[in-house]
Amino acid sequence: ENFALRLILTPISISNKALLLDDGIQNVNYGAGIFSVGPSNSESGNCPSGDGAVTLGYKSSASGTYSSVTGGKSNRATNIYASVSGGLYNTASGEYSSISGGNFNVASGLYSSVTGGLDNRATNNYASVSGGRDNAASGLYSSISAGNSNVASAEYSSVTGGNINRATIVYASVSGGEKNEANGYASSISGGYINRATYGYASVSGGRNNRATVSYASVSGGFNNVASGSSSSVTGGDSNVASGEYSSVTGGATNLASGTRSSVSGGKSNVASAYYSSVTGGAKNLASGTHSSVSGGSGNIAEGEGSAIMGGMDNLAEGGLSSISGGEGNNSTGKLSSISGGDYNIASGEYSSSSGGSLNVASGVSSSISGGQGNEASGNISSASGGGGNIASGLMASVSGGESNQATASNSAVSGGANNVAKGTATEDIGVCSSISGGQNNVANGMYASISGGWKNKAKAMRTSILGGKKNTANKKNTSVPPT
Repeated sequence: ENFALRLILTPISISNKALLLDDGIQNVNYGAGIFSVGPSNSESGNCPSGDGAVTLGYKSSASGTYSSVTGGKSNRATNIYASVSGGLYNTASGEYSSISGGNFNVASGLYSSVTGGLDNRATNNYASVSGGRDNAASGLYSSISAGNSNVASAEYSSVTGGNINRATIVYASVSGGEKNEANGYASSISGGYINRATYGYASVSGGRNNRATVSYASVSGGFNNVASGSSSSVTGGDSNVASGEYSSVTGGATNLASGTRSSVSGGKSNVASAYYSSVTGGAKNLASGTHSSVSGGSGNIAEGEGSAIMGGMDNLAEGGLSSISGGEGNNSTGKLSSISGGDYNIASGEYSSSSGGSLNVASGVSSSISGGQGNEASGNISSASGGGGNIASGLMASVSGGESNQATASNSAVSGGANNVAKGTATEDIGVCSSISGGQNNVANGMYASISGGWKNKAKAMRTSILGGKKNTANKKNTSVPPT
């Protein structure tokens, strides 16, 4: 096009004049005090119809008072102080609205602005779009900084880039990523894919398909994670859930922290379901007692209040403050009971303990088993140190080893051997302080009676002793029988 080189002062009314650097357009009411530069072809010229309007470029119009179009093609500034700086088919229709460039953009709100891009819309007061394509800032003071098909529809909401993101409630924000939605008050999403922050102050930081669904909940990365407890958090991993208030899950897969202030740190399919309960790694572990903990292993359950399992497999800590350090299939059911290892041991007495071995039972108060197999310490403060099939059922009774030995009287002791009995009865503790050091099939049922060894010896009277041999009997008090 050839631009006119002549300066024309055309009267608009008796008191107003216009400055035109083109041929003008037929049948157009020019505003007062206008300025226009454009093609000499009147059919494609500019139309500065607002008072004090300015038009530059091609086929543009400035119809608002003091509005301006300073470049581009087919742009429109239709309200007071509206402006378009360039581009194609842009419309600034809000008071004091502005468009800096791009194509097919709309700024229709008071003080709204579009900086560039394609098909962007700033439709509410003070809304802004800085670029990108097909973005819509429709909330008061909302903003979108580039990206594609993003929506900021609530007051003070914002989207910073990305694709098909939505910030739909007051102060909500999305910073990049794709198909993310922040629709909780002051909620935020920082990147990732198909993430949701649906309640007040909830947040998701990256990852895919993560959801923070209650106040102050947060998810930091990972896949398919959910923080649904108030102030709960999930940090990475896959398909983890923190549903208890202030609960947390840190990594791993399919873990659940459902108790208030509970935590799961890694592993797979672990559950912390009680107040202040915790699971640290492993698989299929459960901390269901208040303040209970499982530190690893597989299939372990800490059920008692303050109970703890450090590892192993299929262990159960039922008693309050009970503990299991490892092993398999162990069960500490007594209060403050403990099992250190082994398999299928039971500590059911209060303060009872089993250090190892297999199939041992410590059922008396403060009873203990050090090892072996199939041993039982059922008397209070009784102990079985090892061997197999031994029973310490008397008060403070002990069996140190051997096989199938029994210490059934108070303070009775069997040190070893097989099938020896230092015994009392259910109605009369007649073998108090009796002892057998070894041998086989010996019986000491007198008070303070002792047998050093041998076979089928019997110390029946008080303070009797048999030094060994076989089939010896001590019936009189204070007597000693030499080995025969």
